[in-house]
Amino acid sequence: MEEALQNLDEQLDQLGQPENWLTGGSLSDEAKEVLLPLVVEVARCYIQEERNTKFIEKGLAWARVALRIAPDHERAKLLEVDAIDKLDRKHVRPQPLGLAIDQLKGVLKKQKDEYGQIEDVSEKQFVNLYGRYCEQLEGLLNQSVRVAHAHAQKGDMKIVCDVREKSNISHVTPTKLKNLGVDEVESMTVSQVLSALRDRQDGSIDTPLAQKLKKFMCLVGDEQSTYSLDLLAAADVSKGGQAQLERPFADRADDNHAESRPSCPGRGRRRGERTRDSRRRGRCVGKLSRGDMTILNIC
Repeated sequence: MEEALQNLDEQLDQLGQPENWLTGGSLSDEAKEVLLPLVVEVARCYIQEERNTKFIEKGLAWARVALRIAPDHERAKLLEVDAIDKLDRKHVRPQPLGLAIDQLKGVLKKQKDEYGQIEDVSEKQFVNLYGRYCEQLEGLLNQSVRVAHAHAQKGDMKIVCDVREKSNISHVTPTKLKNLGVDEVESMTVSQVLSALRDRQDGSIDTPLAQKLKKFMCLVGDEQSTYSLDLLAAADVSKGGQAQLERPFADRADDNHAESRPSCPGRGRRRGERTRDSRRRGRCVGKLSRGDMTILNIC
């Protein structure tokens, strides 16, 4: 890792001050050519240190710098997926699993189109991600709402699913939202409701109901950090200048205990809860093995 950081730091020194190679939020062609592979390597080095949650988070941030430089960079997309996958396995949740699934699905489709086959490792990762995505998303949705529908709609999913005012997200009812001061709930989407709650500036956005909507938005991939070059512009990587990454949700694992938390999703829960989750995950993953469904058309 030190070598990768040193190489990037030396190249930044050669380029000079950020204003020499960063204008209007974009890199010069010369800077893109020399910095992109170095940024990708820094991201890879951080993410492979999977025992340390903060390293994975830093690797994810660097992978997104690479994607800001080259949005279609296949290796950077896979690194972003790996980081999200590892953080979710460590129960640093919620993670944008929906985004990771879309990114990996795009890479797999490209592999199939170009090479006529899909790597087994990537396919297994896709199936595993999708199983955990189903499990977590179904925990937020009403039973009548399908995961595929919620994934396709994301933040544009309506709060109300029928004329009887049943909510698409469990326990987030029109009545409760109106009590928080949100009008016209019946015609609003999840993202519109969250925007209305933020605009009120009266603490409504911090209520458990709003936190549930934010969790949904993060999980499907619509509530995440903006891809930018800020980390690169401020980097002094060889001298410990990496910025602390912002934690978007207050309920994430405490850093002092994150590494000691159990990796088994069932540990610490009652037997009946583990059984229900196992059955739910089994149903979701089982959908991938139907004869009329391939790895690329499930979402």
